Amino acid sequence: MGVKIKEPLTVMGLSNLTVTALTVFPPVYYPGSILPEKLAAVMGFLPTVSAARLMTEGGGEAFLISLFWLVFGALLLWKFRGFED
Repeated sequence: MGVKIKEPLTVMGLSNLTVTALTVFPPVYYPGSILPEKLAAVMGFLPTVSAARLMTEGGGEAFLISLFWLVFGALLLWKFRGFED
């Protein structure tokens, strides 16, 4: 978006809208059974969607995806430790 749209405020607004649409609405308001199959499969890899599925459905694939995001987040924290000084 930042390459195509040169106005920073417009990019920030669209970015916030896109992030909200991809991370909040699908897991909270639209369960995977309502979404089209391909979209539900892609959305399952988002951390918020997998966490919502983990809380509602229990385990399985959602647990593995949540575990991946846990390990990935821990690696990022470890890699960038010391930058807060």
